[in-house]
Amino acid sequence: MQRQNDSMNGIIGLKDYPISCIIGDLPEERLREQQLLIDVEVRFPFDKVIKTDTLEDTLDYMLVAKKLKFLARTRKYRLIELFAAEAISVLYKRWPLIKGVRIKIRKKACLPDGGEAYVMLSKGEI
Repeated sequence: MQRQNDSMNGIIGLKDYPISCIIGDLPEERLREQQLLIDVEVRFPFDKVIKTDTLEDTLDYMLVAKKLKFLARTRKYRLIELFAAEAISVLYKRWPLIKGVRIKIRKKACLPDGGEAYVMLSKGEI
């Protein structure tokens, strides 16, 4: 029998995942898509997948990417803070074994003098 402290946990993530969507509060931001770059880290138990070597027993990063893109494109958020919070909720709902999530959402070219704005949120153990 495996003890709780002996469980094998790891991080599955996306880095610089681009999503083009309507996001922003200003009237001009509601008219055209902008690019977001998403970094997400998900702490997940690896015990089962390292025994079975099957996609069904892990967190499928392709499905994570699809869920994030669908959420951003359909909800047309005003604030990246709400998108980040709802993204975390969607991941926990789909994969209840998740131990923790950290997401960073960067909004490219949104400042008048260049640069980017970002939000970082986390929930659980990371």
